[in-house]
Amino acid sequence: MFTLVGSFFVAMTVTPALCSILLKKHRSEVVVDHKSPKTIGIKIVAILFIVILALAAFAEDGQVGLLSIVFAVIFGGMMTAKQFMKQKKLEDGLIIRKYSETLFTIIKRRKYRWMVVIALIIAFASSMALPVLGILKVEMFAADDQDRFYVNVSTPNGTPIEVTDGIAKQVEEVLLKYPEIESLSLMLG
Repeated sequence: MFTLVGSFFVAMTVTPALCSILLKKHRSEVVVDHKSPKTIGIKIVAILFIVILALAAFAEDGQVGLLSIVFAVIFGGMMTAKQFMKQKKLEDGLIIRKYSETLFTIIKRRKYRWMVVIALIIAFASSMALPVLGILKVEMFAADDQDRFYVNVSTPNGTPIEVTDGIAKQVEEVLLKYPEIESLSLMLG
């Protein structure tokens, strides 16, 4: 669940921010008629997509619950505001400016670069320690707890059914010696 939430957060924040920075030149050259029916339709589809994605991302055991609805309303509302609020200029917003300033500061100063590297190493080591410490349960191969098994016995073509039945009875006798076997059924043909 937390992986999905983290992925959803990155998809909704970091990815659009990076796209905004990388596509700034192209964005300023495009002229869009914000009042055309096609543009409004695309905006509505985008909002619906975000709402459906939020409902699915925060569903528990396939059931849409209160948490899913709350996040769908939050993200849907944010997307609606983004799509339909009047934008004055195509300048970078406050978040993009602060994000860029922070990255520039980290890149510019050697001390901050090392702090980030050390923080990443600590985060990686901590995440690797979670299964070892028993905080995160990891199961590589699921326990195979099937409550039944099948025994197939083949005889050559043309073998009379009575002979096949006799062989099946012998297999049945051997299997019934085990107390773990509660019942069995035979199928001949």
